[in-house]
Amino acid sequence: MSISFKLDSSNNIINNSNIILLSGSDALVQDIKTRLYMYKGEYPFNINQGIDYIDYMRSGDEKGLLADIQRQILKDDRIRNVSFDVSQDSDILKIILTLTTGEEVSFELD
Repeated sequence: MSISFKLDSSNNIINNSNIILLSGSDALVQDIKTRLYMYKGEYPFNINQGIDYIDYMRSGDEKGLLADIQRQILKDDRIRNVSFDVSQDSDILKIILTLTTGEEVSFELD
């Protein structure tokens, strides 16, 4: 498992006199959320990185969006499989990851 800097909700490194590190599934979930929250064209060093959420919203292509989210997640070599639990009652997407170690990790995107 890798180690990541702990980030706040604006993706800034948290520094309270000491830099805080995350490891294990906490680091993995933060890394995946950072990848998924990146809009296509936002990263100046690779404008093709990220998801074109605006295009998916305009087209109403929910299946295409979920497929793109899955593709982005599977770029992480720690993950073997991705599945979704889509709630019809709320705007929360539950993502279930199966890691290459066999462990299962889940988290929610809102």
